[in-house]
Amino acid sequence: MSATLYRVKAVGSGGSIVTLEIDAGDIDGVRRQAASRGMRVLSATPRARHSLRALFRRRFPLPLFTQELLALLN
Repeated sequence: MSATLYRVKAVGSGGSIVTLEIDAGDIDGVRRQAASRGMRVLSATPRARHSLRALFRRRFPLPLFTQELLALLN
């Protein structure tokens, strides 16, 4: 089974709420890893490693794209 990246909210050993990312095969693996760090999982959401949202989060470089396109067309 391939590992998935999970965004995890957990209660730390001092009682504070922490957010972290954990690679695990399933939610039970997330819980085991958190427990080994002294944390209790509140929520775990699988995250795509290369999501479209992450690609478009940055501003599209329109001037550079236009310049490159003109160079290709000439």
